[in-house]
Amino acid sequence: MIVMKTDATEADIQAVVDRVTAVGARTHLSRGEEVTVIGAIGDREHVARLELEGSPGVDRVVPITKPYKLSSREVRHGESTVLDIGGRKIGGPHFSLIAGPCTVESRDQLLTVARQVAAGGGSLLRGGAYKPRTSPYSFHGLGEAALAILDEAREETGLPIVTELLDPRHMEAVMAVADAAASYGGWNGASQRAMSLPVGETIANYAALYGTREAAPMPAVDEAQAPPLGFALAQLHGVFILAENEFGLVLVDMHAAHERITYERLKAAQDGDGIRSQPLLVPRSLAVSEREADVCERHADTLLAMGFDLRRAGPQAISIRAVPALLADVDADAIVLDLLADLREHGSSRVIEQARNELLSTLACHTSVRANRRLTVTEMNALLREMESTERSGQCNHGRPTWVQLSKAELDKLFLRGR
Repeated sequence: MIVMKTDATEADIQAVVDRVTAVGARTHLSRGEEVTVIGAIGDREHVARLELEGSPGVDRVVPITKPYKLSSREVRHGESTVLDIGGRKIGGPHFSLIAGPCTVESRDQLLTVARQVAAGGGSLLRGGAYKPRTSPYSFHGLGEAALAILDEAREETGLPIVTELLDPRHMEAVMAVADAAASYGGWNGASQRAMSLPVGETIANYAALYGTREAAPMPAVDEAQAPPLGFALAQLHGVFILAENEFGLVLVDMHAAHERITYERLKAAQDGDGIRSQPLLVPRSLAVSEREADVCERHADTLLAMGFDLRRAGPQAISIRAVPALLADVDADAIVLDLLADLREHGSSRVIEQARNELLSTLACHTSVRANRRLTVTEMNALLREMESTERSGQCNHGRPTWVQLSKAELDKLFLRGR
């Protein structure tokens, strides 16, 4: 936080802003009646090297190690942050209680809970319409049906609605109902961007061969020339890939298959030259518990070997400076929190070394394509080709099959053909 002098000019203020942004940090101006405060959000060390104290118009520089700097009292001149959500105030002298189920599972469940929350003096009703789940077999929420139930609960009880926004595609539907929506895991854009499979042949190469991302299914190919897992035909329920090969129909669990591919790549990388890191242009600040910060500090070398450059930035904060290149487009905050939980569970470095595969499995799970991600034919074929070139791709990291084959004879038998 840079506190400007009372006589600082606009040119002085702009000069400080320009110097701060030049090192990759963001700025937030808070103009009071007498002084202007410039909040610098980014790598603290980079800002400190600017030695802004003594610059024209600067009174003093005050480091803020707490997370959520923009809502801190230092930046807001001691004022409390007060939010007005549907007429209910949160913050300052106002006490508010937000209550409700983690997930909306049925109309009866939510309305019963909503009435109890209202009767008990609750301020807002929460309920998840969309839920973040790794496994395609887990319950992912009722979606728009849940939003309709939440809307009905608000009409009956008068309670403002709070829910989670996981994907920009759901934004319009969520904001039509919710009075407040929380983005999960520091969402910044799509909850999962267009799949960037770490394959030997890039998506661009497939596009050159078979057309653009919107290309139609690939032309018919002589069955005898088809690769082992064949060519993709369609995607079923956002979970399975249907493909045709020489012997008949192939069904692939896309999440399980991609998880195995990523796991084997991470393991091979660590056994070879090490997992390649990708530095972040602007380090991310992550709020954690003091115990988690201790774990991060104690196992910094182990995390670095896995491609994570994490440094303690305060009693309850860590700075994410680099992540494995394979995970560059994935929610780094969620991965780091899961890794810290694993490290805390395993304890000593020796045990961690023995549990290395489990830690790599955690990384692979996070970067794998999620259920209900619609893939193009190009992406599906890229996944099939990568499965064919990956060892042990027939089983996921948990021992379940990643694909099954239904032969022509088995398909004929299902429909009583030839009888």
